[in-house]
Amino acid sequence: MLVHEFRELLLNVFIVLLPLLFYQYAYRWTSSGWRHGAAVFLLYVVPLLFTMTFPVYFLGSTIDFRSLPLITGSLYGGPIATTFLFAAMIGYRDFLGGLNMLHYMASVAPAILLLFAAHRRFERFEGLGRVWTAIGICFVLRIGSVVVYFGLQGDFASAFNDRLLPQLPLIAAQCALIGLNVYLFEAIRKHQRMKRDILDAEKMKLVSELAASVAHEVRNPLTAVRGFIQLLGDSALGAEKRASYSAICLEELDRAQLIISNYLSLSKPEAEKKEQLSMKEEFHYIANILNSYANYQNVTIVNRVDGDGAVYGNRSKFRQAMINLGKNAIESTPSGGAVEFWSFEKEQGIELYVIDTGSGMTPEQIARLGTPYYSTKEKGTGLGTLVTFNIVRQMGGTIEVRSRIGEGTTCKVTLPYFDEGNCRMKS
Repeated sequence: MLVHEFRELLLNVFIVLLPLLFYQYAYRWTSSGWRHGAAVFLLYVVPLLFTMTFPVYFLGSTIDFRSLPLITGSLYGGPIATTFLFAAMIGYRDFLGGLNMLHYMASVAPAILLLFAAHRRFERFEGLGRVWTAIGICFVLRIGSVVVYFGLQGDFASAFNDRLLPQLPLIAAQCALIGLNVYLFEAIRKHQRMKRDILDAEKMKLVSELAASVAHEVRNPLTAVRGFIQLLGDSALGAEKRASYSAICLEELDRAQLIISNYLSLSKPEAEKKEQLSMKEEFHYIANILNSYANYQNVTIVNRVDGDGAVYGNRSKFRQAMINLGKNAIESTPSGGAVEFWSFEKEQGIELYVIDTGSGMTPEQIARLGTPYYSTKEKGTGLGTLVTFNIVRQMGGTIEVRSRIGEGTTCKVTLPYFDEGNCRMKS
């Protein structure tokens, strides 16, 4: 018999604590307002009705756990949950019968007023403050409802001796249980808040990465435009070169605008325009773009890309990747040095080389190239190299870096040939 009673007791405790499993999903949906109150009411109305339907008979006493879902739901659900939970409890108690409903409603009226008044104060507390508040409210309500009801019945003395005193240990156990319930509630809410904070931090990190990436990529064409505008200020410059420099400035400004448009369209990706890219023509353009920046650094650009080799890809992105490599090579090359562009047509594809005579890198630095926010430059973001690696991979190619300290760096980019038959890359 005792085993059966203990089993029923555990079942009621499980039902009372069951809303904790689902509260985390309700908290994701809403953490305040009428929707939160409605969600909490729906979570606790079932345990409330269940504990009223199946009270526990344990050690000669009747244990009714209705106060636990009633108090917890009211404290966390606010006035909306409090109103509907009490309405459900009173209505269902009238349905069960066996009590003077006027006296019963009078006995629960102070509980309603207390929970309405306690909700705002409860919201101001945190952690253990809420736990002790819930325990105190539970103890007052359990004692108060019995005192008021049997006082109105005119049978207070016998109720105090026969009902209240024997159940004080059980009431204390219920108060401890509601304290545990609130403690677990707070742990869940804290966990959900931490998840939200982590997600917000991740969003801010993505925004900062995107902003840094846009700034880095737009800086390259603007740097080129600035160099050519300086050259255009030379009064001795011929009309042909002036027209050529002006055209390059416009092309670079268009490229900057295209880079910004590409980032703005990340939420709605569109199909890229891909076409046949002649390496001879592309590197002629790239060398011209980098010449002004190289002259400013007192570095010589040597373009040895020749032949009829062609690849398939987006022209703007290819130029962006190669200009990134060339700009990095110029910045790492000391004054009076040189940066060379080479190309070789092999069976597996076109091999493009960017060679500088700079300070070089260690194997550890080479291994970290292409990772976000890693750069060998003091003011570098590392995003330019990351973008370059991604563009080469999107074109079906590979990139390999060889370097030695004091001897310079060689970047080898291998890209598949353009297939004129089907306008796709050869594998």
